[in-house]
Amino acid sequence: RLKIPRVKIAFLIPNLLGGGAERVVSELLQNLPESFEKYLILFEKRVAYPVNENVTVIDLNIPASRNPLKQIVNLILRASKIRKIRKEKSLDVVLSFLQGANFPNLLSRSSNASTIVSVRNTLSKKQGYYAKFSNLMVKKLYKRADKIIAVSSGVKRDLIGNFKIDSEKIEVIQNPCDVRKIKALSREPLGRYGNVAFEKPTIINMGGMTKQKGQWHLLRAFREVKRQVKGLTFLILGAGVLEDYLKKLAQASGYSRDIHFLGFQENPFKFIAKANVFVLSSLWEGFPNALVEAMACGTPVVATDCESGPREILAPGTPLIRKPPGIEHAKYGLLVPPLDGKFYPFSIPLTRAENLLAKAIIELISNQDLREKYSSLALERAKDFEIDKIIDKYTELFYDLGSRK
Repeated sequence: RLKIPRVKIAFLIPNLLGGGAERVVSELLQNLPESFEKYLILFEKRVAYPVNENVTVIDLNIPASRNPLKQIVNLILRASKIRKIRKEKSLDVVLSFLQGANFPNLLSRSSNASTIVSVRNTLSKKQGYYAKFSNLMVKKLYKRADKIIAVSSGVKRDLIGNFKIDSEKIEVIQNPCDVRKIKALSREPLGRYGNVAFEKPTIINMGGMTKQKGQWHLLRAFREVKRQVKGLTFLILGAGVLEDYLKKLAQASGYSRDIHFLGFQENPFKFIAKANVFVLSSLWEGFPNALVEAMACGTPVVATDCESGPREILAPGTPLIRKPPGIEHAKYGLLVPPLDGKFYPFSIPLTRAENLLAKAIIELISNQDLREKYSSLALERAKDFEIDKIIDKYTELFYDLGSRK
């Protein structure tokens, strides 16, 4: 019988609190074959997602800092500690998640372990001084990686076109979706949220309240939808820096009684499954987990055709650069043109893209046959990202790189 080599692999991430990347790390640690010797390296030991007992957790004890000078010192200290761990544990592969972990992973690179970084967003879309500095570091450091995992073809395209990364270094592996677990969680009772009126037409959005997610555009569109769909309710799941701004905008809409901010939910699926339509209003993405998770709940979706992810999920096989002139009835959901990301008050009329977003929501929420069609197709598409299929891709990559060392 062929003996499978035991590969020592470390997952490097700042912490394991709530977030898409953190959830993926947890899923990988739980589902990778036992032939892997698994390590979890954290900047600080803050863990919310489950970690199996057979995983060795290493706490670097170098928490994040807002001080720019301290951030540089932390980067050097983390890289130094990771380099020692690579040697002491005789690691075969070190895979990092998120920019803050990718940089020390690459700086600690050695000949005894393959270095993989995961890119989970369209990096060129980020703005501000820190983003410019960070993207300069990407151009300098990412070429040192043995492999770069891009969560979508759009992210790969961004890395090649804007950061001059060799396409041969980049492997596209989408985020896993545990459809069976999501379906089970979606059947849980609402508990203290049971008074939320799902008997009425309901649209829902889930995501961090940041500029990237564009929820203020959706609030503006909701006012127009509300005028045409009586009794409509809007639920927003998540938290973030724009939360206060979004709540004030909801008050200014005149429909604040019908807009409910439910905050971060450990089990968002019990809400999403009961909604009529899920709406993704993002300005850019990497691979939108929330979109696929909503589809796994069997909830029909409307999404902006932003960079990157929604088109690959809803209209596979179509050109990545294609943008719909209007509402596109894609194979697995409705796509609308990208939003412009500008902050408008309600005194300014809806932009063309916001108006099309409103029309798409109205069409889907008003047409039961269309909803049933896209509900069935959404669940079918979500199964393409089933966790077993994604785990197989990671397993193959780890064995390939681990056997080289």
